[in-house]
Amino acid sequence: MKSLFDQPHGYSVAQLVMFSVLSAVLAALCFSQLGESNGIPEQQGLASDRGTVTSLEKYKYGVRFSLSGQGRHYNYPSKAKGKGVVLEALSGAGRAEVQVRYSPRGYSPLFKSEQYFDVWELAIDGRTIRTFQESTEGWRSDNAITPWLGAIFLLITLYFSVLAYRAKCGARGFQ
Repeated sequence: MKSLFDQPHGYSVAQLVMFSVLSAVLAALCFSQLGESNGIPEQQGLASDRGTVTSLEKYKYGVRFSLSGQGRHYNYPSKAKGKGVVLEALSGAGRAEVQVRYSPRGYSPLFKSEQYFDVWELAIDGRTIRTFQESTEGWRSDNAITPWLGAIFLLITLYFSVLAYRAKCGARGFQ
């Protein structure tokens, strides 16, 4: 009967060590991001802009848009939940004035030259679409999975380390 810790067919010791190291790096990355409020800016530190929607793009991780009179590109991240509500509201905004409160720390996605700013509050013609509290609740619920991912990667690290050790030593059982 084959053991769970027998060397998998077709994998060298070097490959098993590589998988173990990769899993350890991913676990460390997860554990470095611990904290329910990680990535959430202070509400009083948010900047504010207003204008009409000039561009709108739905993508896998959120909604990107631009406002008239502003030289910025905004992003409402799906991590903050409510992506569908935001997309629907911005799509139907027409010439209505949109007000956003966003993090003044911008970022440029890979392979894009534009800088984006994460939106934490959104209102259209004075009607609130998403509040800071709603956005942070969504963000926190998404952060709650991080410790679990870290623990899983740690177990995977341990598993591949045992496989590599047993393959290197040619052991049939624990020593």
